[in-house]
Amino acid sequence: MTADLFASELAGVHDLRGDLRAGDDLRRALPDGDPHTDGPLALSGGSAGAAGDARVRVAGRIDRAAGLRAALGLAPATPVADAVAAGYARWGAAVLGHVSGPFALVVWDRAAQRGLLAQDQLGGRSLFTFEDGPRLWFATEVAVLLRLLRRRPEPDEVALAYHLVDHSVPDGRMLYRGVHRLGAGGWLELSGAGRATRRHWAPRYAPPLRAPRSELAAGLREARACAGSHACADRFRVASAWIDCALVAPRCCLDSQLLPAE
Repeated sequence: MTADLFASELAGVHDLRGDLRAGDDLRRALPDGDPHTDGPLALSGGSAGAAGDARVRVAGRIDRAAGLRAALGLAPATPVADAVAAGYARWGAAVLGHVSGPFALVVWDRAAQRGLLAQDQLGGRSLFTFEDGPRLWFATEVAVLLRLLRRRPEPDEVALAYHLVDHSVPDGRMLYRGVHRLGAGGWLELSGAGRATRRHWAPRYAPPLRAPRSELAAGLREARACAGSHACADRFRVASAWIDCALVAPRCCLDSQLLPAE
């Protein structure tokens, strides 16, 4: 399986003034974390990686790690967080196009004093943010973010109204005013000049496949087998998204027992 597991949660603070005294806040949010400050950015939790001036923290899981290492010419034993840092050092934000899996990550360039926050393409892991003047607070869970903040935000009345109607809250809003979810395929650029929300992935329309039924059935069988192992995330997609292996893996196991080899 081409997957790497990381520590479960991360949290941090970015201050445009470079005025950071957030160690106590981060220890309150993640008591078992290891707070670290680098200029205007303070981080705790996640799995750490580095390459040159690039520093990375990842929570969740990075798939396609072997392909990332190969594209960068790194040794197979290179920790995947280090590989992500090396990818950012070479490609910048385009490294996000080389990874998948349920992840939330923070990348920071110590020399350039800029970086990014990002979620995976399908929002398997989340990043929640709260902006208060020049300071941005962020964490992988709302509960962690609330512990990080020095005051609890008021309820968001609009979000509450939507939630009470059908549990659907638009525009990345949460039940607390000012708390937002970065969103699937989203990334947030961090620099001394400010912050900008961007997208590194979005679903796109693909025309229906036109082929004989036998060929389509064979392709589906292969896609299910690939999805069960995360090995072919780029080759087979349904509705421009990865086949959910949680749904197909049991069927793949059944196929391996019942379907004759072709």
